[in-house]
Amino acid sequence: MPICSNTPLFITATLSLDTGDDDRLLRRLASTLMASASLGAVLVSLGGFLLVRRGLLPVSDLVEQTQRLAADTLRRQLDGSGQPDELKPLVEQFNALLQRLSRAYEQLEAFNADVAHELCTPLTMLISSTELSLRKDREEDELRYVLGSNLEDL
Repeated sequence: MPICSNTPLFITATLSLDTGDDDRLLRRLASTLMASASLGAVLVSLGGFLLVRRGLLPVSDLVEQTQRLAADTLRRQLDGSGQPDELKPLVEQFNALLQRLSRAYEQLEAFNADVAHELCTPLTMLISSTELSLRKDREEDELRYVLGSNLEDL
């Protein structure tokens, strides 16, 4: 029979698609990406830590060298031979500072020696004078005169 009527014909089709495999694949991909990103972050952090630590080894070496300095070892200079170019000006300035400190310390010690030497003679004279005055029996006025003279010299 021929279909020649004026009524339209409707055909209904239902398509069903199973997406379970795709969902499982996407979940596995997401967990793999999360694990990879976490592992990558840990590796980058560890690598950065090791690089920074290695980069700061010259500074640690300088710290150890400065800890060994004392007032009596100011003539010793920091060894800047293994330092990077960025730290060499700092090492040079620090060594120049050590030289100035060493000279100042030597001047201070020389001054102390001079003062001690200069005070030795007058103090010896005062001690001798006092001892001589006390060895003999003297009048009170005589002792007063000697002690007054010593006090004046002091």
